[in-house]
Amino acid sequence: MKKLLFSVLVALLFVACDKNPIPNKSIFEELTPEEVTEITSQDKDFEQFYNELQITFALIDFSDENKTKFENITYRNLYEFTKESTKKENHTEEELKKIDEDCYEFIKFITDKMTDSFDF
Repeated sequence: MKKLLFSVLVALLFVACDKNPIPNKSIFEELTPEEVTEITSQDKDFEQFYNELQITFALIDFSDENKTKFENITYRNLYEFTKESTKKENHTEEELKKIDEDCYEFIKFITDKMTDSFDF
């Protein structure tokens, strides 16, 4: 019983100490202007990230199948992936997948979609 209580307290403490303002909300759920303002007040770079993501969603028509495929990607996951992946130039594909494979696949998908829409 003591172990169970200890485990619950540790879990609650971990959740309570999570000071990351970026929500674990699916990227397909729009944030309210108030949420964006609150997050941006704590992390100035988030606003540009969020605006670029909204532009991407305006340019690419995501089918229900693709939304289902990427629905587990959250703002927090994708934001942390983009920050980590830009710390170093010329990451290998394997290095990027190690950071977050789902986010890597999402970025690859939107890059391919954007590239396909241009005729060179």
